Amino acid sequence: MSDVFDLVNAAFEYCGAAIIWLNIVQLAEDKQIKGIDWRVLVFWCIWGGWSVLYFSHLDQTHSFLASCVVLLADFVYMCQLCWYTLNKKQES
Repeated sequence: MSDVFDLVNAAFEYCGAAIIWLNIVQLAEDKQIKGIDWRVLVFWCIWGGWSVLYFSHLDQTHSFLASCVVLLADFVYMCQLCWYTLNKKQES
């Protein structure tokens, strides 16, 4: 039964990663940051890192792999935010 819970949780994690990637694609198109508080993303990156550790500890392979995908997406999004923030400051 724990495999079912692992698969359901992993499905939610993968959906979350897909939603983050929508933000990444949109930001790449817009090339500017508006209405994004970096602290929110930092929190979710920390949570994602914790999830990777937690699910590996629980031996929930599917959730572990899905949380790795979420963490990767969070990292890419954070890098984008840093990139566009630095470029905006250089243009000023």
